[in-house]
Amino acid sequence: MLASFTVLATVTACGAQAGQTEAELAKVKASASAKARDTDRQWRALEAAQASAERSQTATGAASIPIATTPEAGPADQPLPKADPAAADAPPAAVAPAGRAAAGPAAPAADLAGSWAALEARVGPVGVAVVPVGGGAVRSYGSVSGGVAWSTIKVPLAVAAVRADGARPSPTTTALIRRAITVSDNAAAEQLWSRLGGSVRAASAVGAVLADGGDPVTRVPSRRLRPGYTVFGQTSWPLTRAASYAAQLPCQRGTAPVMTQMGRISAGQRWGLGVLGGSARFKGGWGPDPGGAYLVRQLGVLTLPGGTQVGVAIASRPASGSFRDGTAALTAVARWLSSQAGSFTGGRC
Repeated sequence: MLASFTVLATVTACGAQAGQTEAELAKVKASASAKARDTDRQWRALEAAQASAERSQTATGAASIPIATTPEAGPADQPLPKADPAAADAPPAAVAPAGRAAAGPAAPAADLAGSWAALEARVGPVGVAVVPVGGGAVRSYGSVSGGVAWSTIKVPLAVAAVRADGARPSPTTTALIRRAITVSDNAAAEQLWSRLGGSVRAASAVGAVLADGGDPVTRVPSRRLRPGYTVFGQTSWPLTRAASYAAQLPCQRGTAPVMTQMGRISAGQRWGLGVLGGSARFKGGWGPDPGGAYLVRQLGVLTLPGGTQVGVAIASRPASGSFRDGTAALTAVARWLSSQAGSFTGGRC
C-alpha cells in the first residue's frame, strides 16, 4: 500500500488531489503505528502471563502431587443398570513412580477450609477425609460424610480372602481379587465372599480386617439388605473410618497383593484419584439410593511429595443424582488434593 502511495505522489495532479493524497497517507501511517503499538502491548501481556504461570508452577510444583498426563477414559454416558457392573478386563496400567520432591510448608487450617469451601461451592456436595499412614489425626471437610460403602468394601474383602489363604493367595483367589478390584466385578467379589463362608462367617472375617486396620466400629452386614445388590456392598461406612482404615492398609498383613491391584485399575474407572497416576492406589464404589440418586466414592492411599503417605476417602452426592456428575466431582476433589498436598502430614508404617 505504501508503494501505491509513492507512485501517486510522483504523478502530476492538481493541488487538491495532492493534498488529499498526503492526508490519506498520513492516516495510513497513523493507523499502522497504532496497530504496532497494540500488537506490542499484546505481546507484552502474553509474556507477562507466561512468566506468572512459570513462577506459580515453580512455587507450587514441589508441594503438589503430579496429575496424570494421559487423558482418563470416562464411563459410558448412560444410566448404570446396577451398582458397580462388571466391565471388560484390561491389561494392567503402567504405574509411574511417585514424586519425591520435598513438600512445602503446610497451609493454615483456615486457608485449607476456605479452599475446600470454594471447591464445594463449585462442584456440589462432596466430602473428604485424610489420615497419615500409620495413624494420626483425621482431617475431614465437606457436606458428604459417608453412606453406603458400595465397592470400596471390596478392599477389606480381598484382604480377608488373602488371609484365608494363609497370606499366600492361590491362583484362583488371585484371579478373583484382580477382577474384583481392577474392574469392580461383582461376580468375582461374590465368589470371594462365598470362599470366606458367606453370611455371618464372611461378615466376621471382613469385620476382623477392618478392626485390625483401625476401624473396630463398622459392621459388615451378613444378609442381603437390598435385592439386586451385594450383601457386603451395603455396609454403612463413614469417610473418617474408611480413611482411617486406608491409612493402615500399607501396614496390614496380607495387603500387598490387594494394593498391587489397586494400582492397576481399568482405564474406564480411573476418574477421581485415578488422575493422580502412580501416586495413588485406590478403589471406587458407586450406586443409587432407593430414589435412583447416585453416591460415588473412593478409598485410597496417596504418596505425598517427599515419600510419606496418607489414607484418603472421598465421596460425592451430585445434586443431579447422576453417576457422571459424581465422577466429575471426585476428579475435582483429587485435583484439589494434588494442589494441597503440602498442607497434609503424611506418615509411614
